[in-house]
Amino acid sequence: MNTTEFTQLQNSLKASIKEYVLGNRTYSDAEKDYHEFKKVIELYQENTNFNSSEYLTTLCAAHSCENFAKYTGIIALENDALNIIASYGNKTIKNNLAKIIEEFNLNLKNNIRQTKSISLTKSILYNFHYYKTIIDGKTYLLLSATSSQFFSPKTFKHFTEVVCKLIAEPAQIESPLTFNYFADVKKKILNFLDNNSFDDDKCLVKLYCFDDIPEIFSHMGIDAIADIYDRITIKLKRIYSINSLVLQISGKTFAVITYNPKPEKDNTFSFFSIVINYMVKDMVLTKKTDINKIWDMVD
Repeated sequence: MNTTEFTQLQNSLKASIKEYVLGNRTYSDAEKDYHEFKKVIELYQENTNFNSSEYLTTLCAAHSCENFAKYTGIIALENDALNIIASYGNKTIKNNLAKIIEEFNLNLKNNIRQTKSISLTKSILYNFHYYKTIIDGKTYLLLSATSSQFFSPKTFKHFTEVVCKLIAEPAQIESPLTFNYFADVKKKILNFLDNNSFDDDKCLVKLYCFDDIPEIFSHMGIDAIADIYDRITIKLKRIYSINSLVLQISGKTFAVITYNPKPEKDNTFSFFSIVINYMVKDMVLTKKTDINKIWDMVD
């Protein structure tokens, strides 16, 4: 697969996801698209040797592009030497890594995400977000440099978690398709049903759709919106409390899987003194395969 073919596939996949999120394609249509893309990628993989370094480099590139970072790197600290496993971004930062790491080396603590401001030029001050961890006896440093106010520490946290999983369990990472969010949500729902002795016609699904949040709070940045979504999840768990599962299944939609027919009546959602409108959609799970219908309810 050459660069042009890969770009075309990537654009087709993005278009399919966008149409599904906008509600222009059903779950069945999206599932069909997924399997078609999966066949193309699997065919490509049959003739391609998996290279974990290239995969990690792709993750660094994705993080830098999506999180307003000038540089993202994964470094193995071996005695007094630095081994750059994967990186993407500003060459000046890359070429000065030894000096940069030396500046905050005394403050490095295992498994704690830290931040330090370092000036590499007279005009630019970079905030370095870094995370040191030990995996299988080896020490790794994950770092990202930014000068943007839109950089999200939560996105960096997610990046470090994915990278650490890849390093610790490379054999379990078969392809990018391993990270299938819908499959993960479905698995959590099935586990919930199994753990609660699923009975027909007794389990309710309630979808809470908050369409206005991105538009109302976009000026506050992604961290503020992420915090609002976290608070929605917490409140829904409080409202339904017992025998319930709460999951965020899209950027603005939350699913409550519940056996609780009498939730609390406090169902007003207010953030920064602004009352947020929302819509609720209901369905009853009569059999486990009905889980697939949830995606068709998402706008």
